[in-house]
Amino acid sequence: MSVIEFTTKTGFLSIVDQLTRGSSLLDKVYVSESCYEHIKVVNSSVKSDHEAIFAYNGTIKTAVIQEVYAGSTCQFFVVCQQFAKSFEYAVNMTDDVQQEFDRFYATIWDLLDRFYPEA
Repeated sequence: MSVIEFTTKTGFLSIVDQLTRGSSLLDKVYVSESCYEHIKVVNSSVKSDHEAIFAYNGTIKTAVIQEVYAGSTCQFFVVCQQFAKSFEYAVNMTDDVQQEFDRFYATIWDLLDRFYPEA
């Protein structure tokens, strides 16, 4: 199924219009309605020949490593790794899928704020 057929049949909109791998636009994000103010394609923070896509509203947060770890990146990642090994997230099997996604993303934002506080 081509992209045009897909968008025609589903009604989804592709919101990425920048190159995501070399000279190609390979990576897509589809939405049912235009709901993001900004779409950015940036270098990926992981080893990949694809770019990363950020879709967001408002201003994007910047992160800094907390000085609590004496500026040592190695110490910081050891602490993160120790936390990750003990972290558990239980999915609630409820009828409200949106509520569960909201709870999941709230947990993720709390963790990001804990380890990468806003500058």
